[in-house]
Amino acid sequence: MAVYRVDQYGRTYYGPNPEVPSFDETTFTAYSVGYEGIYLGWRNPAGDYEGFRLVASMSGYPRTSADGELLMETGVGAPVFHVHADAVPGAFHYYAIFLEINGVWLRAGTASTLHVRDYSMVRWFWERIPIHHRLLQGANLTVDADSNETLLRLISMLGYSMDRLRTSMQAALDATDLRTTHITTVTHRAASLGASVPEGITADQARVITIDSAYLASERGHPSAMRAAARAASGWDVTLRVTPNLLPSYDMAEQLNPSFPEWDASIRYIVGTVVRTDLHLYRCIVAAYGFDQAPPGNGSNNTWWTVHSAVDDRTVAWDSALLTQHGWRGVSHTGGVANALIVPKVGIGVPHPITGDRDANCLTIHNTHSGTADIAAVSLPDNPTGNPLVPIGYGIMLPRVTEWAVDSTYEAERLVAHRGQVWRATRTTTGKRPSTHPSWVRNSTDPRLRLTLSGYTHQAHGTAQAATAVVPYVTWFDEYGKLIGTATASSTADTRVLDTWTTYPGTNALAPLNGRTTEFGGKAWEDIVPGLQRDSHVDGVVRPSSGNTRAVSVINYGAANATLATTLATAPEAGKKQGLVLRLSDASNYLRATRTALEKVVAGVVTQLATYATAAADGDRLTVKVQGNNYTVMINGTQVATATDSHNATATKFGIAVEA
Repeated sequence: MAVYRVDQYGRTYYGPNPEVPSFDETTFTAYSVGYEGIYLGWRNPAGDYEGFRLVASMSGYPRTSADGELLMETGVGAPVFHVHADAVPGAFHYYAIFLEINGVWLRAGTASTLHVRDYSMVRWFWERIPIHHRLLQGANLTVDADSNETLLRLISMLGYSMDRLRTSMQAALDATDLRTTHITTVTHRAASLGASVPEGITADQARVITIDSAYLASERGHPSAMRAAARAASGWDVTLRVTPNLLPSYDMAEQLNPSFPEWDASIRYIVGTVVRTDLHLYRCIVAAYGFDQAPPGNGSNNTWWTVHSAVDDRTVAWDSALLTQHGWRGVSHTGGVANALIVPKVGIGVPHPITGDRDANCLTIHNTHSGTADIAAVSLPDNPTGNPLVPIGYGIMLPRVTEWAVDSTYEAERLVAHRGQVWRATRTTTGKRPSTHPSWVRNSTDPRLRLTLSGYTHQAHGTAQAATAVVPYVTWFDEYGKLIGTATASSTADTRVLDTWTTYPGTNALAPLNGRTTEFGGKAWEDIVPGLQRDSHVDGVVRPSSGNTRAVSVINYGAANATLATTLATAPEAGKKQGLVLRLSDASNYLRATRTALEKVVAGVVTQLATYATAAADGDRLTVKVQGNNYTVMINGTQVATATDSHNATATKFGIAVEA
């Protein structure tokens, strides 16, 4: 994966692009070297490029190779460090590396730092030390003795640290000055003000827009601004009468997905308070304080805290007139069931769709009718008017593509509309008409728009209701409410099985694996060769009860095609192999994925099918995808081997093993 774009705020985009060399932006660092300058270090890019430039700026990240002071320009094989000796003390400095590819300079990475200012703290400390401690000649003190160099080095280190602290404190005090504060702070301030900062403008322009927006925001709601607006609208002078400010009980700007603070041992919590731990939301049921009364954090409850999971159809985002949650409303596709009976609610403390942590939020749709109904959630008004003067109040705004202009300069990846089609610039271009020049290609995707939808039913895994169809889909409308198109996702029953081994039945933390039920999916573990047991490690692991014996345990997945994964915590004892068991029929016939190879076991005889390009190490995630007769092995998401074999093609048992 290579960097194919970095915007002016330092956000990096990755993707397959063989034309762009790979530059590891995480290695590009900047920091003060004493008071003398700023040290810049990086790792040279991999791949083909023609030139290398290092550019500095004091207003923000350089947008182009000419947007700032050129510190270095070389060909391939540039040095891996540079010292910016002319850096201004006490100010933020921004740097960018540009690579020349096919004659075009593209930005590959950015870095920034606050240069330490010399507040003379070394001298301040030194002058406050008694003279007889500052002078030393052997074991005697004299008026012409040399300076105590050892003490001076200690004071220099202490003084520099204080200068660094004072520099950081001054920068924090000046954070409200949008002319000098860090450009990231400017970006966040603009977002909080609701200011539109177009992507691609210079840092100076972004600062000006934010400063102007701050002034306008300060005038918003002010009596003088309201008086001026009234005069402009009516043509008459007006007098404003001051009355009590009747604010709503809740801030109506609160997000649909409320976020909760992390639990803090220093806070005394009252009943009803909701806090967040690493994995769960907890609600206080008895006043709590300190570590002794902390939430468990593992999904269990205690005297003071209970796992918080709630569904609320009357959040601050609820619109009683439109029956919506921030524009989302329910709709029925079944005749006789009114839309008013399909209620959108907010689910708080639900499992995260990726990690499984119970700290996420979701939008749920409830059928409150007595009968069965096909329902959905939409984010559109009931009846788009088609009147261009009446805007659509709901939905997700799509980025617009501007018309191509002959006098405008377009950078690489810029999208324009021309003669009814969308075109993408392959390099910086000016005056070259799309469809007539190779600097433009027809565009079939818009990288600015990324949308992922997931739909889940609330039935238990393994039941007949788990197969209930849930069809996520997205429909696009233009600004007049005219249908553009619909994209529909496939709907499948949830067949995932997961066991983290963090829980155990009763009080036996070293319980054998045989007979255990997986935490997700409800599958029972079966010992083919007994010996595997849960370990009491807090993160949840399984290990052999004895390192000198063979141990194999499996579950019956119910299907021969599956994707199986495990994290290898530690290596087995010498002479043993550990890994995943695939399509087992009995103790002598199966396939297995070890740390180094994919192997087949037939009547107890082991045959190697494929050797990994890279062996798995401690802490690696080993994944095997089985589809038909095809096997794909991955380590940490990277494919390391493939093989084809028909052995035990219909067997449905999968598991883990430690054996010779």
